[in-house]
Amino acid sequence: MADRLEKQWEYRDAAMDACRTTLEILALMSVELMSRIKTLEQQAVETFDAAKQLPEASDPQSDLSHVIRQLHRARRASYGRARPGGPKRRRRPGKR
Repeated sequence: MADRLEKQWEYRDAAMDACRTTLEILALMSVELMSRIKTLEQQAVETFDAAKQLPEASDPQSDLSHVIRQLHRARRASYGRARPGGPKRRRRPGKR
């Protein structure tokens, strides 16, 4: 009986060590992934800003200006900014 309990404890210790190691690896991977995502986002914004400076960007009929407008709207929407001309605030019923 004692051997059986001892083997169970050894098995649990080994399983806990494996879990701890896995969590440490996941934490390191998460930090690295967030760093790379931040770098990619910065590069995308720099590219977008450079594209806005091109002469084709000011021509309303060009494909580039159409794409830039779409990207600008998507960025604005992703940051949760209100659309111009939209409702400013919703009134509660019964309040004036």
